[in-house]
Amino acid sequence: MSSSNKVLKPAHRWLLLRVAWEGREDDLNPLSAHAALKQGLTTLHGQVGASTPFDVFHVEGALCYVRVPVNGQVKLQSAATAMSTFDASPITIETIKVSSTLLALTYQDDPSAVSVTVDLDAG
Repeated sequence: MSSSNKVLKPAHRWLLLRVAWEGREDDLNPLSAHAALKQGLTTLHGQVGASTPFDVFHVEGALCYVRVPVNGQVKLQSAATAMSTFDASPITIETIKVSSTLLALTYQDDPSAVSVTVDLDAG
């Protein structure tokens, strides 16, 4: 009998991040968000960090959704958190949630956001 060793790999290769921006909300779009994150990666991790692939695929007000490979998530998140300026303007970037599915990212954690009324007297 031969035994085979199996290497378990994660079921997902990409992670999605919901990121909140403070300081540049007025002109936030996918291109400016990508440029800011790329600058943060370069500043904190050099050219190796800047080569981390990621996509900014949706911007909604001061929130944006970013897709990054599992092995690049820590680099991107640390670079975003360490940023304090972009184009000489003060900026704060905070990662709100990380998930492998978009549904989990968009789900509201606030139970008061959903209200259900049940009339027990109706018969």
